[in-house]
Amino acid sequence: MHAIPHLWLTPLAVFVLSVALYSPHAPGQTGAEHPAAGGRQALDPEPLQPPVIAPGEQLLNEALDENAQRADRMAAANKLVRLVRHDPAAAETLAVALSNPDLSPASALLLVAALADQPLAPGTLVQSLVDLARRLPEAQSPDAVAALGSIRTRSAAHALLEFAAPDQPAALRTRAFAALWRLTAMPSLGADHDAWHAWLDAADALSPLEWNTLLLSNLARRQDDLVRRHAADLARLVAVARQLNLATPPAERSALLAEYLLDPRPQLRDLGFDLVERELRQSAQLNGEVAHAAIRLLSHADPSARRRSARLIDQIAPADAGPAVAAALAAETRPDVAVELLLACARWSSHALREPVIRWLSVDGPTFNPAARAALALYQTGFLVDAETIAKVVGVLRARPIESLSESALVLLAALAEDADRAKIAGLLESELEQASRAAAVALAHRPDFLDRILHAARDRPFLIAVAADAVVQLRPTASGYTSIVRLVRDSDAVPDADALLLRVSRALSVGDLLEVALKEPDPAFQERLLVRLAEPAFAPPGNERLPFANALATLADLQTRHGRPDAALLTIERIPDPELLAEGRLLGLRATALIAALQLDAARQLNAPADAWLDALVNVLRNAPDPNHAAAILRELNTTYLDSLGEAQRQRLEALTAEVALLNEVQADPPEEQDPPSDDTTSNDPPGR
Repeated sequence: MHAIPHLWLTPLAVFVLSVALYSPHAPGQTGAEHPAAGGRQALDPEPLQPPVIAPGEQLLNEALDENAQRADRMAAANKLVRLVRHDPAAAETLAVALSNPDLSPASALLLVAALADQPLAPGTLVQSLVDLARRLPEAQSPDAVAALGSIRTRSAAHALLEFAAPDQPAALRTRAFAALWRLTAMPSLGADHDAWHAWLDAADALSPLEWNTLLLSNLARRQDDLVRRHAADLARLVAVARQLNLATPPAERSALLAEYLLDPRPQLRDLGFDLVERELRQSAQLNGEVAHAAIRLLSHADPSARRRSARLIDQIAPADAGPAVAAALAAETRPDVAVELLLACARWSSHALREPVIRWLSVDGPTFNPAARAALALYQTGFLVDAETIAKVVGVLRARPIESLSESALVLLAALAEDADRAKIAGLLESELEQASRAAAVALAHRPDFLDRILHAARDRPFLIAVAADAVVQLRPTASGYTSIVRLVRDSDAVPDADALLLRVSRALSVGDLLEVALKEPDPAFQERLLVRLAEPAFAPPGNERLPFANALATLADLQTRHGRPDAALLTIERIPDPELLAEGRLLGLRATALIAALQLDAARQLNAPADAWLDALVNVLRNAPDPNHAAAILRELNTTYLDSLGEAQRQRLEALTAEVALLNEVQADPPEEQDPPSDDTTSNDPPGR
């Protein structure tokens, strides 16, 4: 009920109020029903309203509540001191509280600590802080003095100068000078009381505007100086951190590098990235700590940190990075960061990537090609299958000039689109632009109906030969397919490591086709390289290729013997699983020739091999490692055991080989004499030794 504003009332007013407020009611009967009410409702008393407490008073009460947690009290005090900067009532409330002699030292110190943290406090608090500093015990008064440094007025400076007087306690003087440095941004005067006194006397003559301009100028110089010092300190810190990394054992570097990556200072974080990249270039092993740090940085506020962490994750490929990469790509708004995320996410295809990948694919800019690569990965791993999404992707790809599409985009278009789109891609095979032609070949390399067009285009474009070879491996792994690549390679001298390319194609051939192309190969050394993989213990031919397998191994053994490796030939012969499949006498001749060439003459005699085996062995010895003793031993065996049974052609062959052995013996017995050097007075213009 509102209070009545006057103490006197007329008799009529008294009567009306008594009827309205105090007329009796029957139980369950309202004033409207009571006949004495004359049909009028009684006046109910208004509810009491709680008193309105100003924000400053509320925060002060929370800060001074000694039953509350200290963290809550400190939070309230910080809010209060921020409020006093623009709320005069709150400033007055705080000034009164600080001047209250009943304020406990603990509560007072809590308030002045909050004030000391403020960059600017109202000048109305100066006297309250001075009174508080004089009232507090000697050990605690310096804290109140320090809070004066937040008040940028001359009255605060004069108060601090009094507390810095020589007759004051040392601790109080130290805090007073520190507060003066902060207030004026002039640490250059140090703790010289007389110098401060002179400076402040001169400052008293300034107008308020001039005083504020002076402080602003001092603060600007101080800020510039601090920035320079900070930069120098950071440079020293980075140098020390770099040396610390070098001094850390390799097994412990991952933990240190993870700390650098997660450091809040950009300079140290960038150093962490640089050092990690160097470790990776040196093939160092980094454990999961670095990967986890990189994953955490995907959500960093600094775009540079997000970009570099995405690149790092793409390099080290931690198994559990997929969800984090997908979430980061979905939240990313900067194209430069999205590029790195798109390049990384191709490793971890998932349903979560589909929407952000297509979103960035639809953006005209640097994200298109990485997004096309990521979309291709989604398609290849089965996450891009629904018709609506495919139609959207195809629409985006068709909207661009086909010659501008990257390799991934063309592969994706060829896979998802129609024959008309693939025909357009095939038109790029004849393009003069190497990148466009190569991309088209890659896009069509898995389609049989375009293989011949790729081979035809590669005749004039050596850079397509490797792609054509891959297409042959996929689509035509036959002797004719291999031969088509041989023609391309032989007709061009611009194919790097052509032999390796042909060997790669040959590994896709059946054993029969491999033997066929090997027998047509004009280079005997490359013949052996084509067949040598068949002798590997891990190679097992299909059941329907046992005959060509036996013949291929026999051919390989013959090549190895002729190339001076009879021991390898004997091992190859042992790998022949079905000797009976060979032509009659072939295996006997191969084994005997290899044994003779390997100086195992007794083992060869036991085979009762024909004379041709000994003649062939002698040829191999003379061609590869001409040893007179070895050749003479073979000749003796031929003359002793086989001479009477030799045919005319064999006798002529033996005579020619005998002459070669004799010549070899003469060369070994009579080395050429060294010629005397020409005398100094020679008139010949020929060089020495000619």
